[in-house]
Amino acid sequence: MIAASPELQERELVKRSGLADTIAAALRDRGTAEPAAAVVGRTAVTVYFVAGNRWNQAAKHHTLAEVIDIILEEFFDAIMPSLPCAH
Repeated sequence: MIAASPELQERELVKRSGLADTIAAALRDRGTAEPAAAVVGRTAVTVYFVAGNRWNQAAKHHTLAEVIDIILEEFFDAIMPSLPCAH
């Protein structure tokens, strides 16, 4: 439904951006420096929504939390393929 409506797509982007900004602000309040706070905020929101989409399209053999872990593992493997994963 959202994919078919430019207005809903724009609203979804604004909502995701606001959520990322809120996460980044919370991280800054805890002492995380910029630009790390902004990067982590945007990445967290992206991971959550990618995982949610995958979870909604799958047969739900995993919980949403498990799918988030899978997405994070894929993310870390993509950015650090030669390093042992510590998560």
